[in-house]
Amino acid sequence: MYIFEFINDRLKTCSDTGQILSDLIKTLLENGAKDNMTAVIIELKNGHDYNRGIEFIAGIYYEFGNPSYVNAFKSNCELNGKTVEEVKRIYSDQQEQRKKDESDQSKK
Repeated sequence: MYIFEFINDRLKTCSDTGQILSDLIKTLLENGAKDNMTAVIIELKNGHDYNRGIEFIAGIYYEFGNPSYVNAFKSNCELNGKTVEEVKRIYSDQQEQRKKDESDQSKK
């Protein structure tokens, strides 16, 4: 699947571009990509309802990632007052909610 198609398909069912990027990176890693990636979605719209202040978005934790990834992940969690275990739980809860939301939206 091409990256454009992946993002375009997800934008049809999910308005959270941060979640889409997280899912993109996860998919790329699962398909053998290396862990040194950057992705940005530039979405041109009003955005008046997006101001959420500072937010920490929990990403997937790859326990068997390279040591610098594992250390950076742990450090990022600690900077935001979380443990790795808390972030793993938050990520899991977010994924379950996202699936529920997508299922609900597809029924409309």
